[in-house]
Amino acid sequence: MSERINDITQKKSRSVRNIQTDGADDTPDDISPPNERSNRWYAGGVWFLLVLVMLFLFFGLSVVFSGTTVQVHPKQSEIQLDESYTAEITPEQEETLNYEIMTISERAGETAEADGQQQVQRYATGTLIVYNNYSSEPLNLVDNTRFESDEGYIYRAQNRTVVPGQHTNAQGQTLPGTTTVTVRAAEPGREYNTQDAEFTVPGLEGSPSYESTYAEVDTAISGGTAGIQKTVSSSTESQIRTNLRNTLENRLFSTAHAQKPDSFILYDDAIFTSFQSLQNQDAGNDLVRIRESGTLKAIIFGNRELARFLANRHLDNYEGGDVRLHSPGDLSFEITNKDSYNPTEKQPVNFTLSGTADLVWQFESTALREDLINQEKSDIQSILANYPSITRAEVIMRPFWKRSFPQNPEEIEIETVLDANSSK
Repeated sequence: MSERINDITQKKSRSVRNIQTDGADDTPDDISPPNERSNRWYAGGVWFLLVLVMLFLFFGLSVVFSGTTVQVHPKQSEIQLDESYTAEITPEQEETLNYEIMTISERAGETAEADGQQQVQRYATGTLIVYNNYSSEPLNLVDNTRFESDEGYIYRAQNRTVVPGQHTNAQGQTLPGTTTVTVRAAEPGREYNTQDAEFTVPGLEGSPSYESTYAEVDTAISGGTAGIQKTVSSSTESQIRTNLRNTLENRLFSTAHAQKPDSFILYDDAIFTSFQSLQNQDAGNDLVRIRESGTLKAIIFGNRELARFLANRHLDNYEGGDVRLHSPGDLSFEITNKDSYNPTEKQPVNFTLSGTADLVWQFESTALREDLINQEKSDIQSILANYPSITRAEVIMRPFWKRSFPQNPEEIEIETVLDANSSK
């Protein structure tokens, strides 16, 4: 079959020059750089956020650590002392300095090996405080005056004693007269030993003064015993008792300073100690327990009472304000009638004070807080005009832009600042 030449289509041959590359037209003809304005907006936004965070932290911390502190400088005055004074436990005159007695008792013991035994008969002894609450007339107690305990045991006074009559103190109160007396049990035996008992005076029974004359234990009544008792040598017992008394004295001093109320002043020279040998006890296994009792009586002064007393005596411009002594322990204190003074007799005490007394005027911090509520910071001086015991004050408010005091008085902190060099 013949083919027509016109029906045959010749295939074109491929040439390298005619091959198209895929994607050759994807590249844009015009390439431009990134938009600089967009970058600037982005950077500005970051800084704006950082500033907001910093402001938030600043204000947040300001709220957390906000507060108001008033640093108060109270009035002060120094007095150079080298004077003698007298104080009484129940002063009848208002200008007389008052003192009080603090009493502490402790016991201590130590065991020692027994080296024998003996028949013993010992009478209990101790001291009583006798009260005369009948009249202002003194009550005379003769030798061997009987005192009967609430358990029915009889004790006898070892010396003649006069019990002062009633008296009136500076507050107008009628107080019984008191004195101390040493007593001894009527019979030997342990049953007479007591630390806490009340006593009547049988010799006054039937008289009007019987109910108003009474006594109580001052120092423990002890030492009574009867029967066979293990013993130690006198030299051993003496040495142990000396050691026990030294131990007791140190303990009593430490206890006195620890238990003294904060509002009172205690000086070492105002401390009196006494000791009593208690009866030995059978400790078993051929051991004897040797015991001592110690009693401390200390003269203590109210801080503000002593400060007012000194201000009245030495400051011409003192008008009766509430003052206290700052660092009263810096003063030297010495009792001048120590040889004749007996703390159990409640006698007047004579003493000297020397050194620099720093008097600090007191103010009512609670009232000051109340007066400051909702007030402007600039009003502080006019408010302090109502507090003559305050010389000046600085106000610290946080945050710094605050200009008024809080509504809640508990949010106002009052700090007392003492000047190193107080006014004379």
